[in-house]
Amino acid sequence: MARPEARFQATSRENSCGRRWHDRGMSESPTLWIPTCPETDVTEGCLTHHETEGRAFLLTRVEGEIRAFRNLCTHQFLVMDDCEAEGDSFQCPYHGVRYALATGEVTDDGGFNGIQALTSYPIRVTDGTVELEVPERERP
Repeated sequence: MARPEARFQATSRENSCGRRWHDRGMSESPTLWIPTCPETDVTEGCLTHHETEGRAFLLTRVEGEIRAFRNLCTHQFLVMDDCEAEGDSFQCPYHGVRYALATGEVTDDGGFNGIQALTSYPIRVTDGTVELEVPERERP
């Protein structure tokens, strides 16, 4: 699976107001960068839980690169604040579904068929702060 950053770079552009837009194969929607946490809060192989603008996120660092996911189990959409990284994955504390730390893909569906991968977000670091690129339609 291609990294989200590469997919967005190939299809992004700015409108006349300077806002970034991305074509994700659906109708275009503006995206916004929201500050999440200091870069030093995200450590290699560990999950960091953060709430920003009323939304919960999981952040991790894998092979030096920061990854960000929406902190909602894709089975019943529960916030997974009690989960911790175990090797290269982490487990939903409610249903036992395991997700890959690097991608958010399901590695073990815990017996529930059709479980989807976690929503991932492109990140950037600006002046030591991790920022997530979130579609405006997903903002609270």
